[in-house]
Amino acid sequence: MLELKYNKWSMQRIKDGAKTITSRKTKHDGVEIADVVGPLPWYFIRDHLYRSEGASSPAELQRIMNQCQRRIVDDDDMFYVHIISPRMIMKFTEGDKKQ
Repeated sequence: MLELKYNKWSMQRIKDGAKTITSRKTKHDGVEIADVVGPLPWYFIRDHLYRSEGASSPAELQRIMNQCQRRIVDDDDMFYVHIISPRMIMKFTEGDKKQ
Protein backbone atom coordinates (compact mmCIF):
# COMPACT_ATOMS: atom_id res chain seq x y z
CA MET A 1 0.00 0.00 0.00
CA LEU A 2 1.29 3.44 -0.88
CA GLU A 3 1.88 5.97 1.88
CA LEU A 4 1.62 8.88 -0.53
CA LYS A 5 -1.34 9.52 -2.77
CA TYR A 6 -0.78 10.49 -6.39
CA ASN A 7 -3.27 12.07 -8.79
CA LYS A 8 -3.84 10.57 -12.26
CA TRP A 9 -1.47 13.07 -13.87
CA SER A 10 1.34 12.04 -11.50
CA MET A 11 0.64 8.32 -11.77
CA GLN A 12 0.86 8.45 -15.56
CA ARG A 13 4.16 10.32 -15.47
CA ILE A 14 5.63 7.91 -12.93
CA LYS A 15 4.60 5.01 -15.19
CA ASP A 16 6.14 6.81 -18.18
CA GLY A 17 9.38 7.33 -16.25
CA ALA A 18 9.11 11.12 -16.43
CA LYS A 19 8.34 11.76 -12.75
CA THR A 20 11.07 10.78 -10.29
CA ILE A 21 10.32 13.25 -7.47
CA THR A 22 7.26 14.51 -5.66
CA SER A 23 7.01 17.69 -3.59
CA ARG A 24 4.93 17.71 -0.42
CA LYS A 25 4.26 20.16 2.41
CA THR A 26 5.19 17.54 5.01
CA LYS A 27 8.12 15.18 5.12
CA HIS A 28 7.35 11.49 4.44
CA ASP A 29 9.41 8.32 4.51
CA GLY A 30 8.78 4.70 3.68
CA VAL A 31 9.53 2.12 1.02
CA GLU A 32 8.44 4.33 -1.85
CA ILE A 33 10.80 7.18 -0.92
CA ALA A 34 14.55 6.92 -1.57
CA ASP A 35 15.46 10.26 0.02
CA VAL A 36 14.04 13.64 1.05
CA VAL A 37 15.52 17.10 0.46
CA GLY A 38 14.37 20.33 1.95
CA PRO A 39 12.37 22.13 2.73
CA LEU A 40 12.90 24.18 -0.44
CA PRO A 41 10.97 27.22 -1.70
CA TRP A 42 8.33 26.51 -4.32
CA TYR A 43 9.86 28.85 -6.92
CA PHE A 44 13.09 26.78 -6.86
CA ILE A 45 11.24 23.49 -7.32
CA ARG A 46 8.99 24.90 -10.03
CA ASP A 47 11.75 26.66 -11.98
CA HIS A 48 14.57 24.08 -11.64
CA LEU A 49 13.04 20.68 -10.87
CA TYR A 50 9.90 20.73 -13.05
CA ARG A 51 11.23 18.03 -15.41
CA SER A 52 11.93 15.65 -12.52
CA GLU A 53 8.39 16.38 -11.30
CA GLY A 54 7.16 15.14 -14.69
CA ALA A 55 6.10 18.50 -16.11
CA SER A 56 7.01 19.89 -19.50
CA SER A 57 7.36 23.45 -18.18
CA PRO A 58 7.35 25.45 -14.94
CA ALA A 59 3.88 26.75 -15.90
CA GLU A 60 2.50 23.22 -16.20
CA LEU A 61 3.92 22.27 -12.79
CA GLN A 62 2.43 25.44 -11.24
CA ARG A 63 -0.99 24.55 -12.67
CA ILE A 64 -0.82 20.97 -11.38
CA MET A 65 0.38 22.02 -7.92
CA ASN A 66 -2.36 24.67 -7.67
CA GLN A 67 -4.90 21.93 -8.42
CA CYS A 68 -3.38 19.56 -5.86
CA GLN A 69 -3.21 22.21 -3.14
CA ARG A 70 -6.61 23.69 -4.13
CA ARG A 71 -5.13 27.18 -4.01
CA ILE A 72 -2.49 29.26 -5.75
CA VAL A 73 0.87 28.11 -4.44
CA ASP A 74 3.09 31.09 -3.65
CA ASP A 75 6.74 31.31 -4.67
CA ASP A 76 7.91 31.32 -1.05
CA ASP A 77 5.83 28.32 0.11
CA MET A 78 8.14 25.61 1.41
CA PHE A 79 8.01 21.96 0.27
CA TYR A 80 9.97 18.79 0.90
CA VAL A 81 11.20 17.13 -2.28
CA HIS A 82 10.81 13.35 -2.10
CA ILE A 83 12.88 11.22 -4.44
CA ILE A 84 10.70 8.32 -5.52
CA SER A 85 12.40 4.98 -5.00
CA PRO A 86 13.47 3.24 -8.22
CA ARG A 87 11.86 0.09 -6.77
CA MET A 88 8.50 1.90 -6.62
CA ILE A 89 8.88 3.26 -10.14
CA MET A 90 9.48 -0.30 -11.35
CA LYS A 91 6.37 -1.49 -9.47
CA PHE A 92 4.26 1.20 -11.15
CA THR A 93 5.63 0.19 -14.54
CA GLU A 94 5.33 -3.57 -13.95
CA GLY A 95 1.70 -3.14 -12.88
CA ASP A 96 0.87 -1.94 -16.40
CA LYS A 97 2.65 -4.92 -18.00
CA LYS A 98 0.61 -7.44 -15.96
CA GLN A 99 -2.71 -6.03 -17.11
